[in-house]
Order: sequence, then C-alpha cells, then structure tokens
Amino acid sequence: MLRTRRLQHPSAARAGVHLAEIVAAVLLTLVGTALLPVSAGAQPTDATLTVIVNRDIDQNGSYSSDIDQPQPGIEISVTDASGHSVHGVTGRDGRFVHRASTKLAGGRYFVVAKVPHSLAGLTPVPESSTFQPWSTTVDLTSETQTVRMGVAVGRTPAEPLQPQPTSVSRGSDRPQFARFAVGDLVWMDDNRSGVQDPGELPASLISVQLLNVDGEVVASTVSQPSGRYVFDNLAAGTYSVRFAGVPKGKRLTTAGRGQRVSDSDPDFSGVTPPFTLGVGEPNVRPTTTTDQVSAAYIDPTIDAGITPLRYGVGDHVWLDLNSDGIQQPDEPAGSATVSLLTDAGDVVATTTTDAAGSYHFFNLASGSYRLQFAGLPADRAFTLRASGTDPALDSDPDPRTGRTNLFTLAQGAPDLVPAIDADASSTDFENRTLNAGLVSDTTINAGLTTTASNHVASGSNSAAVDAALASTAGVAPQLPSSAQRLRWPEQVFW
Repeated sequence: MLRTRRLQHPSAARAGVHLAEIVAAVLLTLVGTALLPVSAGAQPTDATLTVIVNRDIDQNGSYSSDIDQPQPGIEISVTDASGHSVHGVTGRDGRFVHRASTKLAGGRYFVVAKVPHSLAGLTPVPESSTFQPWSTTVDLTSETQTVRMGVAVGRTPAEPLQPQPTSVSRGSDRPQFARFAVGDLVWMDDNRSGVQDPGELPASLISVQLLNVDGEVVASTVSQPSGRYVFDNLAAGTYSVRFAGVPKGKRLTTAGRGQRVSDSDPDFSGVTPPFTLGVGEPNVRPTTTTDQVSAAYIDPTIDAGITPLRYGVGDHVWLDLNSDGIQQPDEPAGSATVSLLTDAGDVVATTTTDAAGSYHFFNLASGSYRLQFAGLPADRAFTLRASGTDPALDSDPDPRTGRTNLFTLAQGAPDLVPAIDADASSTDFENRTLNAGLVSDTTINAGLTTTASNHVASGSNSAAVDAALASTAGVAPQLPSSAQRLRWPEQVFW
C-alpha cells in the first residue's frame, strides 16, 4: 500500500508528481504483455511466440492448471540468429507475447527468462515434462509456439543430492533420477518407401521440436548436415516430436512402414505419436559413447523421412452427343489413346481409356506437361474446345491436333486437388480437369452429316464442317464446293 502521508512537507507537490510517474511506470510494466507491431519487413512466415510463466504453488515441479497461478513481472529476452534482441516482462496473466517485428530477423530465436531483483523471493523451477528450462530455442517459421516456465517461492532446487563417487555415472545407477535423450535421423526418402534405404541422403536444416504431454515446446533444434538431431538431458516423461520447415515441393513420407528403427514416425501434420522416456520403456536403452550424449538412456528410434511431392493427371473421354463441347450427365463414355508429353514434346507415358472413358497418369514429378489424344474410333472427331465456364466439364484438346495446352504440375498450381483414388505413396495432388469430347460423323444439327474420316459428304455437309472448323479457329467460314477438300493434320475431310 502507498502511504502518501510521508509526502507532507514543502516539496509535497513535486514529490507527488514524481510518485505518480513511478506508479504509472510500474503499472505499465506489470501489465506489460509485449505486443510488438507486425511490419511488412518481418518474415511473412514468422508466427507468434508466447512465453508463459506460472508460479508453482504446490511446489511439485509440474504445472497444474487448477493450482498454479500466472506470475507477472518476469523479465524475458528474445534474441535472433543475428544477435538482435527484444525485451519485456510477463503481464498480469503471466504472458509475454512476441509477434513478427522488424526488430528481429525472424525464424529461430533464443529465449531467456530472468527473475528481477524486485521478485528475489522467487526461484526458477527446474525443467520437467511440463516446465521448460529458462533458456531455450524456439522456431517460429512454421506455426505459433508456446513456452511454459515455472517459478516458486523460496523453492529449493529439486535436483537430487550428489551421490558418492561410483563407477557408474549420469544416474544410471539410480533409475528414478536418470536423465534421457531422444533422436535420431531426418533423411531424404527419394523412393517414397517410408523406410531408410542404402544410398538415401540426409536432410539438414529441418526444424525439430520436442513437445510435452500438453503439446508445448520443451526444446527445439535443427537437423545437422548428417541428418542427425538429438534432445539430451531430459527428465523421464511422455513426449512427442514435431518436424517442421519441410522445403517447398516436398513433404513428410508415409509413417509407420517397416521396423521402428528405420521407418518414419511423424504423420502428415509433422507430429509423432506420444512416446515415454523411462527406464524399461519400449525402445529406451542405455547410452554408449557413440550416442554422444550426456544422458544415461536414449530412445534412438524417432526418425523422419522427407520425400518429393508427386502428381497425377486425368480424367474422361466422352461422346458429345449435342456437340456443345460440355459434358452432360447422360452423355456416354468415349475412347482414345492418351499420351503424356513433356513441354519439349517427348512422350512420358501412354495409356488408353477404360470402359468408363477414364484415363489416369500418376506418380509424376513436378513440371510442365501436355496431353496428346489420338486413336479415335472410326467416324469420330474432337468437339469444340474450352466451351462453358467449368474447366472440369469442357473439352481440352485442340480439334485440329488432339493436343492440349501446356499445364503445370507443381505445388500451388491451378486445378490441383489432393489425390483421392491413388495410393498416398504414389500421388499427392492431381489435376482431374483434362477431358476430351468426341462428336460423331452424324450430327443431330438439322439432320446434316459431317465426315470425320474419309467419308463422302454432300456440299452442304462440307459447308457445315467448314463452319464448325472456322468457328473453332476464330475465322469467318468460307463455303467450298463439294469437290474441295479441307485438310487438318493427320485427317482429310472431303
């Protein structure tokens, strides 16, 4: 409580102003959630960092949401890789919030908390499965992160008494006090098998985060040039690992294939199933010198494979009975031979449509492609191109050549959707909008017949063909005599 009676002297007015300024500054500090402004100069992938400090009321070394209280006034500093820092204190809700700012370079940060002199009665709570150490690294390139730390009043550090010298170190002679490590490898799963195969390369600079049972970040690191990562000197408990920062055009490979020591563990969200570090737990063994850790036990089976995205393309060939260039629900399937070409015109693969008129190419690398439709049944030709407004219902090949325009298969390209029919190990995204409509040599337009493949037609029929071709090519039709011939590549119309 402020006792203003102490200010009753000739300079009371001046002291009162001074005191008001002090009180205002203190209130601003205690409210002090650090809300840094978002700037166009900050990295657009930077997420929000929230540091929460709780007072460990029951002094059990673990966070309990129904018991432990927010702790304001704890000093927080956040430093980027270039050494630039921002500073603040936790507010009344025990939180310090850092948002993207030009003051920091963005990406990975080093976070340090400190008890100020005004709160000297508090001491940090040691790291546990729910409280993170008071100096740690976080990675904000993928998503928002929350770090929770603990303090206690007059707490005596919970570390066990140092044992008398023995021939066994690191707590392995006392399992209840043992420390643990977890790791192992991030690799490039080029063949998408989900298993580490000989000759596959390591994946470096992949962000790896250790999460506690509440999903909060306990520690953060990145995979080394060797693909290795490790979290060392951990308390017993239940954890999971999150892998983030996967390069564009790649994804995490399929999880849970093969043996635990050689498979990939995270799902498509990047998070592994929970696992327990403890003596006697599955996959936990005593460490050796080759593990290069200080802990007594390690789980060396938490791996992640990175694989290139693969693409597919397809859809239907149909009989355009009303010659409008748009698929109708009651129009039947057609047939054709379909070839996938590179942008240079080289054939990648060839297939034929099935009974439903469908075709599909899958397990394709990213790139630019086009399709060649050919091998049409007798008395069939291509319908009008790009009719209507729905790309999934129109016809795509040029009526004169049977080739489509170039299209792109790559992350973020138009008309790509997640693959449904294909196996997840072979196709990730596909373009199912590339169709071909076929018209018959006998049209229903005024009872006229048009010849699509070496059939004799009347002069009026030749005029109908020419008019259709001219409208497709965007030029005015010219009516030839019945003896004239209109030549398209690979087809002759009489």
